[in-house]
Amino acid sequence: MNAKIALVGKTNSGKSTFINKFCEDSVSIVTARRNTTKDLISCKIENNGNTIFLFDTAGLQHKRTVKSKKMSASYTIALNEADYVFYFISLNEKIRSIDHETISDILTTFKEREVYIILTKTDLIKKNEIVPIIGSLNQKYKLTNFFPISVLKNDNLNVLKNNMWKISFQKSKYSSIEEHLWNRDLLFQIKEITRKQIILFTHKEIPEIITIDVHVVNKASSSMVLHLTLTVNKESQKKIIIGSQGSKIKQIMSATRKELENIISKKIFIESFVKIKKTKH
Repeated sequence: MNAKIALVGKTNSGKSTFINKFCEDSVSIVTARRNTTKDLISCKIENNGNTIFLFDTAGLQHKRTVKSKKMSASYTIALNEADYVFYFISLNEKIRSIDHETISDILTTFKEREVYIILTKTDLIKKNEIVPIIGSLNQKYKLTNFFPISVLKNDNLNVLKNNMWKISFQKSKYSSIEEHLWNRDLLFQIKEITRKQIILFTHKEIPEIITIDVHVVNKASSSMVLHLTLTVNKESQKKIIIGSQGSKIKQIMSATRKELENIISKKIFIESFVKIKKTKH
């Protein structure tokens, strides 16, 4: 049996950290920058013949609903395919800051799915503050599935994981997706690792909407040659990425290469190009 679980929540709510923890590798960029999860990111977990598919959706921003056109791709898949929805709420904000409008929107949009409320970052508040928060949300929305967790402290993760395996015993009620759509594509992974290193090495000066094109020039059993083309919007952004005498781009590509080699166990050679997006007149 299998279960398909969509991870939904506002930006920096802990979704990406959660999926990285459960999938054991860096499948989703984790930075403080808003909306670094731009595309569908998924992973498959197997245990005793049961399978759980997790997919991370783009983070919701202020005044942006799950029906937003800019975020519609990953939520369309969630609407059509997910059996369950895990809605993430970060507890580094007090109950007064919880976006009730967004919660209502989630419950309406996914009304045919079972919604679990995942309260993250519980290590940032006092334990005795968690129960009143759950009570308030329960009273307002009549929900019963609440899981307060801290990925950093590994708190309550086993309880949540055991519950995930329980629901995986139930047959998926929605459309069957070919497995390759759920597994992370290598080209996508190369793009996201590169994007993460750009954000880290440029200290968030470069917008995450930078376009990254990957061309595999040569792929052997023990090595891979890649051409990466980074497209930015402005000349100033190009200069930041390249750095003085090419120092910054060398750092970015070196870190990207090392991370990729650890993941795919091959020697990686990267040739990079940075260009400016052509504007339409």
